[in-house]
Amino acid sequence: MPTFLAAPIIGVKNLKVPSARRCVVALALVLISAGLWAGAPYRAQAQEQQGAAVDRQSQPVSVKLVVESQTVQSGAVITPAVHFTIPNNWHIYGPNPGKIGLPTKVTYTVPPGFSIGEVSWPPHKSFEQPGGFTGYGYDKEMTLSAPVQIPDKLPPGEKFEIQAEVRWLSCYDRCIPGHAKLSKEFTVVAQ
Repeated sequence: MPTFLAAPIIGVKNLKVPSARRCVVALALVLISAGLWAGAPYRAQAQEQQGAAVDRQSQPVSVKLVVESQTVQSGAVITPAVHFTIPNNWHIYGPNPGKIGLPTKVTYTVPPGFSIGEVSWPPHKSFEQPGGFTGYGYDKEMTLSAPVQIPDKLPPGEKFEIQAEVRWLSCYDRCIPGHAKLSKEFTVVAQ
């Protein structure tokens, strides 16, 4: 055993060296919490486009903002949705990822006077992760939507924008944080 692992720590008696498996898991958690998610230099760079973001060199998962129509009536409820396309063998996490992983987050921004409901999450899958932990999330495809109430008295021809800021962690043989800012413009039409 290397001496740095067996060396006593001041004030700690009978220290047991954790198993290699626990060390790997602990190291992964430390790296994630040290800033990979929040913006450290190794963070994957996201493209910011009107409605879609993907860079297959740094981020295997693509996201886009989808809507039923970009013409809407005053007073209607629309349901914009962020759609994730996840390559084979990769996964992203749900709102409760388990002991390892980071939750996927979608933050919608709507104009003043509009109201937005809760994000709707589809049923998740469970998968085995390094260290024997169970993770909860999605593979292949996943869509997160939220209802948006449009104010009653918007005049025909009025334009407005809905934005979605998205953060996720995609994993396979490594984990890559993802981030995208998506938007769609809408036009109000007569009823």
